Amino acid sequence: MSSIDYDKTFDATLVKKDQITHDTYLFGFQSEVDIQLEPAEHFQILMKDSDGIDINRNYTPILSQQRYFEVPIKIYPLGSLTPILAKLSINSKLQMQRKIGKLAYMGANKFIIAPKINKQFQVFKTMLMICGGTGITPAFSIIKHVCQKKDPLHMHLLYANKTSQDILLKDQLTKFQNECPNLKVTHILDKEPGYKGLQGYVTLDVLKQVFPSPNNDTIGTFCGPTAMNKVVAELYKNYNIQTVVKF
Repeated sequence: MSSIDYDKTFDATLVKKDQITHDTYLFGFQSEVDIQLEPAEHFQILMKDSDGIDINRNYTPILSQQRYFEVPIKIYPLGSLTPILAKLSINSKLQMQRKIGKLAYMGANKFIIAPKINKQFQVFKTMLMICGGTGITPAFSIIKHVCQKKDPLHMHLLYANKTSQDILLKDQLTKFQNECPNLKVTHILDKEPGYKGLQGYVTLDVLKQVFPSPNNDTIGTFCGPTAMNKVVAELYKNYNIQTVVKF
């Protein structure tokens, strides 16, 4: 486990900044202390804007090992924090906090819902994941762990993007799907004419098409833009998923 408790601040240095799509960078940070995160855990960047107003945003790493972690971050030109990140130079120092989200994966199909207040785990055989854009990161962290550890968890990912150019971690997801028989990845795009896969928005019919029928051993998870999250929460309800958690 990490030597840094939740909500404790720590300093990290930007050591990598690679542009991986037209609007997304892969940032690599070196921490001054061990902050290795568990699957689906995240960190918060603490900054101030030009007026001295606090700006805090949460991000889930796709790689976390001892004092180094990597995270893809989409740059929003009109955003408060990401334009600042895009302009950072290598060796810039940032202040961060380790955070705990609404779901923790403990390995071996064991999940803790609301881990900040709950310590009891539940076991699920099937995990459904609906993600949009950079919302893929918490799902990816669990997929990576499950595939590498060969956990028996069955995972079904529905990943929504505008175009194929917006898909993050596509090669890594394909690799995991090829190597991990328990993983099925489905992409759906809404703004790419001629795309031969699923097109349009995530609907109940799409869920019925790509996901297995739910039961008491199924957990539904999601992460994406706010508008999408509201729709997906309702879709899961209509799909009769009893346990639903937003990352």
